[in-house]
Amino acid sequence: MFRVIAATFAATSILTAPAIAADLDKMSDVPVIEVADEGTVYVAARIAGAFSANTAFGLTAPAGGGTFTSITNDYDSIGWGGSLAIGNSYKIMGLNLRAELELGTSSANVKSHTLNALATTLGGANAFGKTTTTYGLANVAIDLKNASRFTPYVTAGAGYGRVDFKNHGVALAAATVGLGPGNVTAMNDSGNGLAWQVGAGMSMDVTETVAVELGYEYFGIENVRLTGALGDNSKVHVRQHKAELGLRLKF
Repeated sequence: MFRVIAATFAATSILTAPAIAADLDKMSDVPVIEVADEGTVYVAARIAGAFSANTAFGLTAPAGGGTFTSITNDYDSIGWGGSLAIGNSYKIMGLNLRAELELGTSSANVKSHTLNALATTLGGANAFGKTTTTYGLANVAIDLKNASRFTPYVTAGAGYGRVDFKNHGVALAAATVGLGPGNVTAMNDSGNGLAWQVGAGMSMDVTETVAVELGYEYFGIENVRLTGALGDNSKVHVRQHKAELGLRLKF
């Protein structure tokens, strides 16, 4: 009986050995996440020139039972911002990836307000206000490494943002649809929304642990709910084109 069992076991081992070997080969094909031996963890500081797209909110003036107009806000040609980030580098399936957490802010001064229903644009000293954004993002970047010191990259991220419309208003020389004369604040409120970014750029290794970044980023905050000075509710979307210059320090 023992000889029969031993012979059966031996035959089974011989027959199943190729299948086991094939399974081991398949297991070797499972993607492995590699963390580089050095320079993986990094911190980064970035400054940005922010070009803000127009925003708009609603206003119902008190005269004549309430005259509604949307107000379009045009901003100065450039605003400024900055951010700090901490991240790590990985290699997955041959891709050089970076994952990071970023905290940042930017601001833009109002250039003019257009009262669309009245076909009136007020600018210069007759328009005032500032829009400030504050945000936190989780970003992923793909580094396209090569033999040179210059590394192109693409990046995308999502998170949470806050938008503050500070004292948006106009100076009216005479009363208009029940508003004025004098300074009239139309919006002074803040709200939150989904923040996101997509971008691309180039980094240059200055030393083994220091790199300089130059990049472009398209940034947005969605569905920010605001209440105007006269009680109107508006849903605002923020869009910015950013030119960024950064310094990355690896550990």
